[in-house]
Amino acid sequence: MAVIELIDPDNGYPLAIMNETSIINMRTGAAAGLATKYLARENSESFGFVGSGVQALLSFFALNEVMKINEIKISSRTLETRENLARMIRDNYGIDAKAVETVKEAVTGMDVVTTTTPSRTPLVLSKWVDE
Repeated sequence: MAVIELIDPDNGYPLAIMNETSIINMRTGAAAGLATKYLARENSESFGFVGSGVQALLSFFALNEVMKINEIKISSRTLETRENLARMIRDNYGIDAKAVETVKEAVTGMDVVTTTTPSRTPLVLSKWVDE
């Protein structure tokens, strides 16, 4: 959770205090899209998600703008959220999206991987990610 304070640039007087949660989520999604656009291989078609909440959804929207996605694997601690995200993507975008049980399943063999979790410990091992 965060707040944004809008200030008058001329005198520093606060003009508004706003909830930043939705802006943070959009920024996170946009950052995933931007990173993918400039860092992923040009022919990347598969995507692995670790996490399946709002930030994952917004990341998907951004990624779908910058790459041709043919396959998505989604892992998350919560079965319901990973299945819901996979279903929404399949139903609305026609992309082969699968909810998988483990992080390893979600990232192994994928061209692009993103994590949208609050974990303080590493979840993805380098040996699972293709070069």
